[in-house]
Parts: sequence; C-alpha cells; structure tokens
Amino acid sequence: TWEEFVDQLQTIQEKKPDVVPLFIAGKESWTLGQLIEFVGHGPVKQQLGVIPAKKAFINNDSAQLKFDEQGGAMDTFARRLLELRDKKLVNSDLVTATYDNQKQAFVDGKAALIIQGMWVMGDLFKMKPEFTDNIGFTVIPSVVDGLKPTVLSAEDSAYAITAESKHPEEAKKFLDFLLRPENLKIYSETLKSPAAFTDVDADWGPLKDQAAEALRQGANIAFTDWPSGFSGDDAGRMVQELMVGKYDNSHDFAVDFKKAWDKAWDANNR
Repeated sequence: TWEEFVDQLQTIQEKKPDVVPLFIAGKESWTLGQLIEFVGHGPVKQQLGVIPAKKAFINNDSAQLKFDEQGGAMDTFARRLLELRDKKLVNSDLVTATYDNQKQAFVDGKAALIIQGMWVMGDLFKMKPEFTDNIGFTVIPSVVDGLKPTVLSAEDSAYAITAESKHPEEAKKFLDFLLRPENLKIYSETLKSPAAFTDVDADWGPLKDQAAEALRQGANIAFTDWPSGFSGDDAGRMVQELMVGKYDNSHDFAVDFKKAWDKAWDANNR
C-alpha cells in the first residue's frame, strides 16, 4: 500500500540519513511525465484494464478518465507526491537533478530507490558492473487506496515499414531475421532488458526472476497514449511546477492537467 511504501522510505531516512530514500530526476521532464504514466494514470489503467484504458485515453473519455475529479487518481497522485516532498523522502534538488545524476546516485549507494524502466539497466551495469549484486526490482504501490500495486508491462520500442518504402520486401526479410528467437535472445541480453516475446528465454540480467515475480504480484499496465501537442514531457513540466509551489493544492493541479489534456485532444480533432 502507499502507507507501507512511505513507512519504508521513512525507515531508510531514519537508519541511513545520508541516503536519499527515493531519488527523482526532475530536470528532464520526461522522467516526471513517466511518473504520471506509471503512478498517476496507474489506477485508471488498473480499474479499466489495458485495452479499455487505451481506448479511454485515445477517445478522451472524460467519464472514465476523471482527471479533474476531487479525490481522483490525478488529484491523489499530486497530493502523494507533495507528501513525499514535504516529508523530505525525495531529493531536495528534485527539479534540477538530471537522469545522469539519478543513475550515479543509485550506483554509488546515495539513493535507495528510483522509479525507472528496464532501459536503465545497461547504463547502470556499465557504470558499476559489480552493482548487479546490489539491486532489486518491485511493483509500484497504488496512490489510490484499495487497488493493487502496478508494474508497467509494455513494449518499449517497435519496428515499422513505411507505406512509401522502396524496399518493403527486403525490410520484411530483415525483420524476419531480427525477430528469430535466437537473435532476440542476443538483443535482449545485450540490452539487459526482457524480450516482449514469450518464446525467447534470455538471461538478460540479475532482475529476471524479480521482474517475473512483480508481473505476477502487480496489476500489469501499459504506457499512456498521449494526445499530440501534450506529451509526457509537457506533463512533466507541470509536475515541475507542482513541486516548486505553483499550485495551491493538488486538485488545482488535476484541474489544470485536464485542461491541458483536453486542449491538445480538441486540437487533434479539429
């Protein structure tokens, strides 16, 4: 639960005062937009399910998204984030710390937790190979009481052949080669990230079993389908403003988030 999560962060704070319980790299706004995807939108995705949630985001179904609802997921997300800030459970330089700062603090043992995707693994092990013995992986608690914790289980990249391609058949042959299980295994193990295909048994890193357990424990959610003109970066900049005191309260943030989302969605449908 969120309460248990905060309690554990406070235990770290008390027992290891020189360690940041949760390090957030807020200077690069995509990391904060990512927090909205994983934590803020997590309850919506869990309650609706993967495909219905995707449809609700794409169709801007306000009745299901409820972005500006008092006590709703976005309001609660903002309130929980301010709670972490006010209790000093996150780094004081949250809005100026970079992604590189976050990774360095983590491998140096100056940060106990970070919220990142598997894409960070390769960098961490290049920075400190022995770090493989001192890293764990778990689910993210829901900001809304009564829901399961969540874990993002979604594709991180995709391949496409454009309609205008002059060599579609050659491209298909390349993809046939690339998508062979033995080649995906090599790719997965090089990237230190799990494959999206169930027929690929790759020993991609020390978190393999922990990641599988997290998928069993938590509600599996997907990335957010952002409207063009309002991306995760744009949303992240709103979180920056939240953390430096632009909003009087968490509900004001939620209301502004919905306004920005609706404006971009309406522009897409003119």
